[in-house]
Amino acid sequence: MREVVEIDFKDVYPIWKNDLWPGRKSSITKTSAIKWRRGINMDYLDRKAFFFGIYGKDDLLIAVCSCFPTEMWEFRMRGLWVHPQYRGRGLSRLLVKKIIDCVFIFGGKKLWSLPKADLKPLYIKFGFSKFYGPVNKFEFGPHYWAMMFLSSAFNSQKEPIPFYLRGLKFIGVIKKGGIF
Repeated sequence: MREVVEIDFKDVYPIWKNDLWPGRKSSITKTSAIKWRRGINMDYLDRKAFFFGIYGKDDLLIAVCSCFPTEMWEFRMRGLWVHPQYRGRGLSRLLVKKIIDCVFIFGGKKLWSLPKADLKPLYIKFGFSKFYGPVNKFEFGPHYWAMMFLSSAFNSQKEPIPFYLRGLKFIGVIKKGGIF
């Protein structure tokens, strides 16, 4: 079984640029300013993001995804990509599970995403239960707004980390500042 590991934006960026969003007109940043169904919040661009990946042969990333906090108790999942040769092997499910664990650790209650319309059935399998759309406002659309409501039943962690400890990096290394 492949292991999901925490990675950096510098590892994800070339995959997002060349494979997930080739020819993208808007800049590719660590986070996105898009709000859940209601506009833009430029403060999101300063939020702490968590990046996860799965390595294959020759230490090449074969799957990536990220998440970051948007509103209180709410996180966005973004940039889910699996190399075409590795699709259908459950790698996206492993990444989403790691994202859910991360969100749960930081006390999140909701996880949302903006998947391409053709991926809606996959997101239903992941546990996203509320969908709006399709919407054609963004590049590479159409998309759906997708929301997952988290409970302890979805997570392997037992208790969320208290608010005062949220400055910790996901893997446990102390960082200055918080996730907001």
